[in-house]
Amino acid sequence: MNVVHMHYETVFTPWDLSNELPYEAGNYYLKNDVTLLSSWYVPDGNTVLCLNGHSITSYATDGAAIEITEGILQLDDCSSAHSGVILGGSENAETGINVHTGCGLCMYGGTVTGFDNEGISVENGAFFAVSGRTAVCDNDTNILLGTNSRIYIMDSLDPASDLHVTINGETGTGVVTQGLKEVANITSINDAAKIFKSDNTNLVLDLNSAGELIFRRE
Repeated sequence: MNVVHMHYETVFTPWDLSNELPYEAGNYYLKNDVTLLSSWYVPDGNTVLCLNGHSITSYATDGAAIEITEGILQLDDCSSAHSGVILGGSENAETGINVHTGCGLCMYGGTVTGFDNEGISVENGAFFAVSGRTAVCDNDTNILLGTNSRIYIMDSLDPASDLHVTINGETGTGVVTQGLKEVANITSINDAAKIFKSDNTNLVLDLNSAGELIFRRE
């Protein structure tokens, strides 16, 4: 019997190939683990991919596992164990996800880990949003925010989330989030620090007067 996979009253299409990812925009869920030998370029438009507890393991050495050069990618993971992961498969796997200028990544679940360079690289002018239970950790650099880029909070954040952040160039202080107080209802630095960590040398996370995370020098 076929089980219908739904999010937000939308029926998702099963993706059962194990060596590539969708080439047309749409709503998909993984039925198997996937191994990538080269980058997956997200199709133009809006693509939603539910990891469904599975892994995407990358051996790509000529770019990121996932390149968002046009359109928007939303990552979900509806597994009860929160086991969906995007993983660097070797020490030569450079980057997990590149979000290019004018494009977007909405991460509502899953983990990005094990990459030799960035877990997620957010270029200046790119959009990056999180909610739910998400993790970007144990990469050489985890979330690398470009100049003036922020992490937008779209809904509540699970306290078990684990998001390590770097500002490109360590040039000084900068605002990290948008919606931490108003959307996620996180109002203390102690609660924020359970989720967000600074990977910048000599920069620590604090809250500004608007209740958003900022980097400041120690």
